[in-house]
Amino acid sequence: MNIAFIISSRFGYTKKIANFIANELMKINSACTISFFNLEEYPIACNLSSYDVIVVGASIRYGHFHKNLYRFSQEYADVLNQKKTAFYAVNLVARTEGKNNPDSNIYTRKFLQKILWKPDVIDVFAGELNYPLYGFFDKQAIRLIMKLTGGDTDTSQKIEYTDWEQVKRFAKCLLYLNDEKSVL
Repeated sequence: MNIAFIISSRFGYTKKIANFIANELMKINSACTISFFNLEEYPIACNLSSYDVIVVGASIRYGHFHKNLYRFSQEYADVLNQKKTAFYAVNLVARTEGKNNPDSNIYTRKFLQKILWKPDVIDVFAGELNYPLYGFFDKQAIRLIMKLTGGDTDTSQKIEYTDWEQVKRFAKCLLYLNDEKSVL
């Protein structure tokens, strides 16, 4: 199985999740060939038609996906809809029970409604709050958002909210994609 990961990651955490998924896939099927592409380096320098499965992972920042995600998903919608594909979103809102699936996560739901591409497998993962990594403006803005939403506000902390068992289930689904569209 030849798999392409198309990643949009602001601070590297979405890429960390992609690496975790790739490692899980290799544990299950060591014959997988995996390639990574950075969506911020748009247009993507790969031939999507040469891949059996295409996995797109993207993070939310201040309520928005990167503009290249929209551009990519629209420009390649025909190819993506002919392939086995998966999409996962990473955001801090997903740390809250009930906002960690595609139907209840407003950012993911809005994105999927706007695009022509219809992924076979979709999921939403809680990300990482890494205050020490952020610049002054981001640190203060995120701290305010976290305060308003009942989150962690200690700017010396790095907190990982990801449910890695959920990510493992997502990885397993990639190996068993069927012809029907499914949401985890």
